[in-house]
Amino acid sequence: MAHVASVLAGWDDGNVLRYFCYAEPLRRDVRVVLTGAQPRRVARAVTLERAAGRPVFATFPRVAGTPDSLEFAPLAAARDTLLWRLDWRAPARP
Repeated sequence: MAHVASVLAGWDDGNVLRYFCYAEPLRRDVRVVLTGAQPRRVARAVTLERAAGRPVFATFPRVAGTPDSLEFAPLAAARDTLLWRLDWRAPARP
């Protein structure tokens, strides 16, 4: 099955998500990428996943050092969980 979306996550959230992808195969269509909230890893992962045509989501907010051109748009909030959609902002036109 092809992956239709990617979720960037830290170790804790990522392993829970991976459980639902592989052990209890409820979401085989989701690719979990363990980047943590590390700006360089996040930027590279977003570039690679978007190039593969997948939308990218994250289980963590923007942190200091994240490129300004990377947009974190809040999507959903539950009691202890938040989800953001990540994408590169289009360059401003002159």
